[in-house]
Amino acid sequence: MATIDATPGSASFGRITDISNSPYSRTEAHHCGVDRSGKWLGAGGLTAFLQQDAATGQPLPDALFWDLSDPAHPKCSHGLYTPGGACTDEFRSLRAGGFAVTNMCGRTGSQGGGYFVVSPDARSLKEYAPYDTLSARNKKTLNPHGIDVDEDHDRALTSDFIDTTVRVWQHSTGTILKTLSLPKNMSAGNMDARRVPNMVVRRGHKDTSIKRIAQFWVTNGLGMLYHVDGVTGQIRRAYCLDDNCNAGPGTCIMSNPFKGGTRMLLAAYSLSQVRLLDISDTLEIKTLDIFQFEANAGGHVVKYDEATGIAAVSTYFLDVPGTILRFNADQKVSLFFADLARNKLQLLGAVDFTSAVASKGPSSCHGLAFNSYYEY
Repeated sequence: MATIDATPGSASFGRITDISNSPYSRTEAHHCGVDRSGKWLGAGGLTAFLQQDAATGQPLPDALFWDLSDPAHPKCSHGLYTPGGACTDEFRSLRAGGFAVTNMCGRTGSQGGGYFVVSPDARSLKEYAPYDTLSARNKKTLNPHGIDVDEDHDRALTSDFIDTTVRVWQHSTGTILKTLSLPKNMSAGNMDARRVPNMVVRRGHKDTSIKRIAQFWVTNGLGMLYHVDGVTGQIRRAYCLDDNCNAGPGTCIMSNPFKGGTRMLLAAYSLSQVRLLDISDTLEIKTLDIFQFEANAGGHVVKYDEATGIAAVSTYFLDVPGTILRFNADQKVSLFFADLARNKLQLLGAVDFTSAVASKGPSSCHGLAFNSYYEY
């Protein structure tokens, strides 16, 4: 894991200041997240299930954890193995500590996946919907890439990467309550899931909170963003990347909402863009600004630090030799300032991982997180 200084005004801003190795090579560290305590960073070992420990013959851990006690110098602490799933992907921090995490596949790589909850001390986990308990349909189609949790109302939503389904769960029990299908002709490769945030609005001289119960957004591989009502099961399209709603494969990832639940960033792999969105109207999302990367840059994971106004975007780098999973993009992490007064994105610099770590040679980048800011 590389630490990049993203502190405005720092002499080392935009540079790698620390490298923390894990003992588990070849696990393809993927998406990651910081827990509410700021103590742990968790990252998914996407291809860990394909590897074995040379000394013990045991599978490599699916989830890796870094100790952030010294934020400037994180240390890889340990890993956890998930017996019922693999292809570990997205991490969402939970209010009491720990994470909700998705597994996109089962132990063979072709079975259905699920999600699991990591304890606040990051030392144990509980798997939801183990493979042998799934229905025949879910064994085939449960392959969640994205996840988010509405803890106030005990609901979670997962979005399936291969199929066109999303699932609403009772978070406390891991029970699937609804299995919903996005329109077949308008969906491919569901990617991300985000809880629609409560919103602070000003009426007269008072701030009023609009509370939203089990409402989520889901993005798909054609460049659309859908609103999913986790109570009624209604699905409505809220945003498209282009006029034809067919931007191409590999899109798109949402940032954490910010500015009182009225703004969000969206990174689009196929268009090599990052967009600043107005999400005040959850069903009619509007584009405020677009930053265009060079062709084939492949913007993917995007995060925002509300304390500093700094945003970070990484490329969609995935390289599993001998498979179709090869997306090289430009191997950069770009830092932006989100000027919310002018609704503009300003590029501040980029770290090129093809040359940034001279001792290791060309390196990949995929997941990222701000160690000073959890998602909700």
